[in-house]
Amino acid sequence: MYLMYGIRVLLSFVILPTIISINHVEQTLSFVICNVFLIGPLIIGIIYAVIITIPIEKVEKEQLAKELERQIKKEQG
Repeated sequence: MYLMYGIRVLLSFVILPTIISINHVEQTLSFVICNVFLIGPLIIGIIYAVIITIPIEKVEKEQLAKELERQIKKEQG
């Protein structure tokens, strides 16, 4: 639920200024502003993806280690 609010806020900070800058600002400046508004969320998304994947990889490694230990115990016992 909070994710949806976050997405709405992010879109409002990205889409609305982009539209305003395209329609009401000089062409060169609007190009720069549009690129900033498009690249900013991309960088935030990459950082967010990295932050999420690190704990997931740790959990997967721990699960694989436990499964390997179980298999070794079954073979020995």
